Amino acid sequence: SAHNGPVTGVVSSLNTSHLYTCGEDGGVHCYNYLSRSLEFRRQFIAGATALVNVPLILDKTGKHLVVGFADGVIRVLMRDDSTWRLVLATKPLTCRITSFVWTSTGKRLAVVE
Repeated sequence: SAHNGPVTGVVSSLNTSHLYTCGEDGGVHCYNYLSRSLEFRRQFIAGATALVNVPLILDKTGKHLVVGFADGVIRVLMRDDSTWRLVLATKPLTCRITSFVWTSTGKRLAVVE
């Protein structure tokens, strides 16, 4: 239940025992590191290249994640009990997204290509 290729991003939940990964295979996985188990995953066509948590100042639940893809698409996903729910998808770039950085206030997200 691992990625079929290189892992391109790893972040831990800001308030639970979850670990999130993304990979060149287009998979976004949610693991529980206490039980050492894959809870669920979602597959996309384009390779997932970067991910970052949404700051708790914007998302008090700590369930939202921003994921960048090789085709320039950015998706905001919400961790539900058994799946990733798509909240938003946008394509601000035509090239690979390599990383994200939130401002210290959490009001702006910088996208690095």
